[in-house]
Amino acid sequence: MQNFRFFILPIFIAICVATAGIAFAQSAIFVPADGIHAGEPSPNDAANLKQDDIARFVQLQIDLYRVVMTFDARAKQVEKAIRPFEEAELLRMEQQALAGKDAEQIPRTPENAARYSLLVSEPTLCKELDESLRRYIEKNTPALEAVVKSFTAETLDMSDAQKAETAARIRTALQAYTDLRRAQEILYLCLYRYKNDVGMPRPYSVEKTMRAWFTIQLPLVDAWLGNVD
Repeated sequence: MQNFRFFILPIFIAICVATAGIAFAQSAIFVPADGIHAGEPSPNDAANLKQDDIARFVQLQIDLYRVVMTFDARAKQVEKAIRPFEEAELLRMEQQALAGKDAEQIPRTPENAARYSLLVSEPTLCKELDESLRRYIEKNTPALEAVVKSFTAETLDMSDAQKAETAARIRTALQAYTDLRRAQEILYLCLYRYKNDVGMPRPYSVEKTMRAWFTIQLPLVDAWLGNVD
């Protein structure tokens, strides 16, 4: 069931990312109510602290997706090239097989050679994305660990009604986060691409890099959904 937890994590993060607008609006400016002076405990202090943790947690996710979005233009080139490259490669391999094992190697067309350079030659989109994600994760792991620990403790104290209310706010806010789906599409281009064009393992893995980020957040999944091991 460990794999199920990793499957749930991106869904959970996608939902939480969408709380950015709400979390910022509720926590960025705090004006004490009448009769309550700054520094005095307020009945709303716990809620404010919870919103602060949500805001910090969400911001870490948003910033990671912003890293991904810096590859948007490059990813569009890759998406445009993948299908014609694969079709041309399959045709070339078929022609090579029909020509016989002793025949000269059939070269790629100039167009497909350019696609090969874009998709296969290092550094690829996936390699550069992996390096950028790795730098971000290494820098922000302590902050994520701290907020997950605090936010997990708060989640454990939430009633089912409070969770339902939070989920409703999250669903509403999700519609306003316009870059999330595109960032996920870019990540998907590089997930599970473990081998290069000749079948050798690559020295990098976007999936493994992202797994390290999600592993830190497993306590939140257990607190929200219950331990599913």
